[in-house]
Amino acid sequence: MQQNKAIRILGNYDRRSASTVSIYKKFDILDVGKIRDMQIGILVYQCLHNLGPDIFNDFFSLGSSYHDYDTRNSNNLVHEFRNTSRSAHVIRYMGPSVWNPFPQQVKESESLPQLKRRLKAHLLNN
Repeated sequence: MQQNKAIRILGNYDRRSASTVSIYKKFDILDVGKIRDMQIGILVYQCLHNLGPDIFNDFFSLGSSYHDYDTRNSNNLVHEFRNTSRSAHVIRYMGPSVWNPFPQQVKESESLPQLKRRLKAHLLNN
């Protein structure tokens, strides 16, 4: 991966000296996959709190919106049905896949800046 090569060059590390995971943590940056997850998490948060464009307000729905009683998945997003493997890369499907595993503390952030801080800390440590 090109990002791994670049971070090794910037940190002046050779291939054998340290793992890229420890280098990312040292520089406090995310790899490309985690940046994608962070951006999806931010979009989901904005959609759930009506902070984004109006067209996205009904993009995602919580499990609690389907019934009145409390279940263990009531705070998770509902996965949209998909019938092709290509649709797995659509934001309506990826949003719940990325958002649901986040810890409750991240999901319950009170503001967008707080979400960004908590989300980055979570992604850096996992």
